[in-house]
This record gives sequence, C-alpha cells and structure tokens, in this order.
Amino acid sequence: MVQPTKAMVEMTVKAKAFAGQGVRSHRVMVDDLNVRVFDSVAGYYTLCHSLSKSAIRRIIKAASGV
Repeated sequence: MVQPTKAMVEMTVKAKAFAGQGVRSHRVMVDDLNVRVFDSVAGYYTLCHSLSKSAIRRIIKAASGV
C-alpha cells in the first residue's frame, strides 16, 4: 500500500481507468511520473490500470497545477 507523501497529490478525475468500464470519476494519486488509480475492490491505489498515455499526461499536468 502506498502512503501519501508531500510529493504526491490526491485528486478526483474523469477517465476510463479500467477495462470494461466507461468514463467515470476516479480517485487518483499522482507523483512526478506515476498515476495510481484507487481500486475500490482491492482497497488501495494501483498502477494496474488502463489509462491511456494522453490521459496520464493530462492528469499529471492537472496535478502539477494544484
């Protein structure tokens, strides 16, 4: 499980994060290079998502403005 640090930003974004799902709101945790999506089934933030590269760039850019 990842513990948030000062370098990490937690936010909610609209994206298609998991296969078989459409676009919806997801809780994400962002650091300089990674976007972790909260998996409500597992109960933690995971790197095993299906976000596109452009969605990852968009989310990192939005998090850097926070």
